[in-house]
Amino acid sequence: NYTNDLLEKIENNNWIIYIAIDWNNVIWCICLIIDKVDDEWKLEVNIDKWWVILELYVDQNYRWQQIWQKLMDIWEKYLIINWCKYIYLDVFAWNNIAHNFYFKKWYKNRMITMIKKV
Repeated sequence: NYTNDLLEKIENNNWIIYIAIDWNNVIWCICLIIDKVDDEWKLEVNIDKWWVILELYVDQNYRWQQIWQKLMDIWEKYLIINWCKYIYLDVFAWNNIAHNFYFKKWYKNRMITMIKKV
């Protein structure tokens, strides 16, 4: 279901996917789309569209090499060159490694979504 949802979002938007491969294994992948900004968000950001990171995957065997940090710097520079002013993404609350990484890259919390199974 997740893959189908991801492909549907890609199909209906402008998109970019970067993939790093080492010996036929995907070691790093990022999937981004240009998405329309909801009216609620326009109160904070004065734009109509922004880049949304739908998926960022790094194989755990390669995380220590910090390749993904270098690749992330490259695509952020690409987005800046191509009129990007904001990048939006979601991070699972339990994923402290990713959350801390994004903080180091100057991303900020905007909203915290809470969930409870009843």
